[in-house]
Amino acid sequence: MRRSKVLLSVCAVVVFISITIVAAEYFAPRAEAPAFLQSSSTNGYSALIQAANLLHESTPPKNPADYEPYLQSNRVAFAKLDTALFLPCEVPASFYSPSSDNSPDFVNVRDLANAALVRGRAAEARKHWNAAAEAYMQVFKLALGIEHGPLIYGLLGLLVERNVQSALGPVLRKMDAAARERACVEIKELNSSRITFPEIREREFYFMDTHSRNFIQAAFAKYIGSRKAIQRIEKRISNTSQGWDAICP
Repeated sequence: MRRSKVLLSVCAVVVFISITIVAAEYFAPRAEAPAFLQSSSTNGYSALIQAANLLHESTPPKNPADYEPYLQSNRVAFAKLDTALFLPCEVPASFYSPSSDNSPDFVNVRDLANAALVRGRAAEARKHWNAAAEAYMQVFKLALGIEHGPLIYGLLGLLVERNVQSALGPVLRKMDAAARERACVEIKELNSSRITFPEIREREFYFMDTHSRNFIQAAFAKYIGSRKAIQRIEKRISNTSQGWDAICP
């Protein structure tokens, strides 16, 4: 009986210490922003949103005869996109605010990616395979940039990547050997430069922290509530990366 009481007392102390450590860590003063948010004012994310807002029509045409007029009407948006892709991209600090609604940004970036795919389709229609590959790789770059955020943006970027893979694979097979090799070198470099799963998880955990009312809610969200979603995106990142390896072995 006495041994049971001692054991219970020890367990209680361990639980108390654990809770105290977690609470202390959660409520400890934090830096102004995590390292991944300490970027310059030239963040490419803002430029991507500007490009998306310049689209005259977000719905891509299905008829090849409508490709060129569509591209002409959106040429300013595409020029802005090409400029944005030279800048490092990171979802801004405002996204992590509980009072912020960034769903319009999310939709706009998705529409911009779908619109940019038309440049590749138009080049394919003209049988300009090198130009088509270049256009599709611009969308690949867009996807990799937008993945620098919490899970929802990681998933968006991965979806765009899969669309690019479906379009770019057949084009590469139609290119001459030298051009295909040059394209594959760039594709491999882009694939190896992607944000890692731990980096996406870090952004998602920060998002959970800012939206949690207390450390218990934060701990539950991180380690129980979203565990399966986090595991799924880790697998999708691996599968998508392997998809590029299959296109350019």
